[in-house]
Amino acid sequence: MARRLSTTCRLFVATVLLSSVAGLVGCASGGEAETTSGGNGGKGGNGGVGGGSAGSSSTAGSSFGGSDVGGFAGAGGDSTGGMGGVGVGGSDVGGAGGATGGSGGSATAGTGGMAGSAGSGTAGTGGSTGNPEVCDGLDNNGNGQIDEGDPGGGAACTVAGEQGECAKGTLHCVASQLRCQADNSAAPEVCDDLDNDCDGQVDEGNPEGAQACSTGLDGICSLGETRCDTTGSPHRVVCDPNVTPGTQMESCNSLDDDCDGAADEGNPGGNQACTISGLQGPCRNGTTNCVAGQLNCEQQVFSTSELCDGIDNDCDGALDNAPSGQTLPGVGDACSVSGAQGQCAIGTQSCVGGGFQCNATYSSRQERCDGKDDSCNGQIDEDSALNMCTRNCWDLGLLAQGQAIPNVTSTTLQCNVGVCELNQSSCPAGRADSNGNICDGCESTVCNSSHTSTCGSPTILSGTVNGQIVTLNGEAYFIVSLNKPNPATNQSWNPTITLSAASKSNGYRMDVMSSCSAAATCPVSGGSGTSTNGSNKTQWSMNYGAIRQSNCGLGNHCTDNSTPPGSVLVKITRTSIPGSGANPECAQFTLTFSQ
Repeated sequence: MARRLSTTCRLFVATVLLSSVAGLVGCASGGEAETTSGGNGGKGGNGGVGGGSAGSSSTAGSSFGGSDVGGFAGAGGDSTGGMGGVGVGGSDVGGAGGATGGSGGSATAGTGGMAGSAGSGTAGTGGSTGNPEVCDGLDNNGNGQIDEGDPGGGAACTVAGEQGECAKGTLHCVASQLRCQADNSAAPEVCDDLDNDCDGQVDEGNPEGAQACSTGLDGICSLGETRCDTTGSPHRVVCDPNVTPGTQMESCNSLDDDCDGAADEGNPGGNQACTISGLQGPCRNGTTNCVAGQLNCEQQVFSTSELCDGIDNDCDGALDNAPSGQTLPGVGDACSVSGAQGQCAIGTQSCVGGGFQCNATYSSRQERCDGKDDSCNGQIDEDSALNMCTRNCWDLGLLAQGQAIPNVTSTTLQCNVGVCELNQSSCPAGRADSNGNICDGCESTVCNSSHTSTCGSPTILSGTVNGQIVTLNGEAYFIVSLNKPNPATNQSWNPTITLSAASKSNGYRMDVMSSCSAAATCPVSGGSGTSTNGSNKTQWSMNYGAIRQSNCGLGNHCTDNSTPPGSVLVKITRTSIPGSGANPECAQFTLTFSQ
C-alpha cells in the first residue's frame, strides 16, 4: 500500500526540487526518512522518493529507492562531506543514483554516491565522490568509470629500445598502467637534422638529394642537383649547380657555357681554318664563324683572274693556267736574259713554276748595219759596211742569200749609226743610185739632164718646162705669178697649171703651194668660193669671169671678177721610179702654165 510523505518531507522535497536534486534529503513514501545528526540519510520508503537528510557533520545520508523511484543522495554533513546516497531500483524503474556527493563540510569534500542497483526498470546513474581519477584500475572519483580521461597521461617520454624519432613518446594510461607510447613510426629519411628512419643515424644517404633543381645562376649553371647540407645546423636542402661558374669555356652552341649572362660571346670556336666542300684551290680555304649556335665555314678567298704566281687564282683546280685563247698577264712581255749581251739579252717572259722566266728570243748572228750587237759580243756594227749592208739586203729579201750588191765597193757603202748609206760619188763612172735602194746598188745609168731647184730658189714657170728628177723623193720648185693680163677689163681669165698624165705615170707628183709648207686653196686671196686644197693635183685652175659664182665648179674652176694678187709655188716630187728597162729614172716630167 502506498505511503504518503510527511508534511515535512513534502515541503523539503518541494524545496529541494526547486533548487537541486542533489540537495534532496531522504524521504519515504508511506513514512518519513530517518535523519541523524552527522549520520546516514534516512532510508527511503518503498515506492516513495527516498533520501536521507544530510548528516550534520560527517557522512551524507543515503537513501534507497522505493518500488517506483530510487532514493536521492543525502546532503553532506557540516564537517565532513557525507557519502552520496545509494539508489536502489524500484520494481518499475531503477533507482536514481545519488546525483552528487554530499555537499562538503568545512573540512573535507563528500564522496560521490554509488549508482542505484538496477530494478526491473532503468538503471540509475552513478554519483561522484569528488576525488581525482588515477591510473590504477579503480573508480577513484566514484563516477562509475575506471581510469577514464587517460589519468596521468600526456607527458613526454622516451620509448625503450627505440632510436631517433621512434624513441619520442607520450605517457598514456593503458590497462591501468602508465605506459610510454611512441609518437612516431619509422619513416623515410628527410633532410631535417632528425633520425627519421630510426636507425641511429641522422640524414644519412643524402636524403632529398639528387633531384633536379634551379640554382638561380646564369646559363648552364642554372641547372643543379639537390643535396642535403649537413655542415650547418639545422641541416637543409641546397641546390648545387651542375657546372660551377667560370669552370667551363664558352662553346658555339647557343648556350651560356661560362655562365656570365651571354651566349656564344666572343665568337667561340671561330677564326679557325676550315675547308669548304665543293670548292677548289684557295677558294676552299675558309674561316670558322659562330652563327646561331653553329660553327660555319665561311669563304675568305674568291675567284679572280689567273696570275703567274703558283696559285689557283680562278679556283678551277689548275695552277697558272690562262683561259682559252688568252695568256697570263706578263707572259710574252719583253725581258732581259741574265748574263747575255747585245741582241742575245732580248727575251720574252714565260710562266714556269709559279714565276716568270726570261727566254731568249734571239740567237747570235753575223753583224748587220742596224745599230745593234747582232753577234752578242758587246760591240755594235763592228764588221765592214759592205758585209753588214749586204746581210741587211738578204734579211729584207731584196737579195738572194749569198748574192752581192751590184756596182758597189767597200768605199761606196757606209754604215752610219745603223743606217746603210750609198755614197753617190763613189758609184762607178756612168752609174747612179737613182731609186735610193741600197740593195740594187748603183742601178741606173747617169741621165743626160736633170732639173732640181729649191723652195728658196724656185724656177719661174711661164710656159712649158720639161725636166728630170733622177733621185727618189727628189724635188723641183717653180713659181707662178698670178697677174691678170688685162685687169681693167671684165674679161674671162683662166690661169691653169697642168702636170701631164705621162709625168704622173713616170712617178711624178704636183702640189700647188701658197708657201713652202702650206698647200694653196682655191680661190686665192681676193677670190671667193669653196676652198680646194692644191695637194697631189694633175691640174690646178681658176676661172675668173664677169659673173661671180657662189662656189667652185667641177674641175677646181672658180669664177670671180676681181683681180687676184700674188703668186703660187708648184712642187714636183719624184715619188717612185716605176718600170724596168733602160734608165727608167731618166723619164721626164712636163709642167705647163697657161692663162
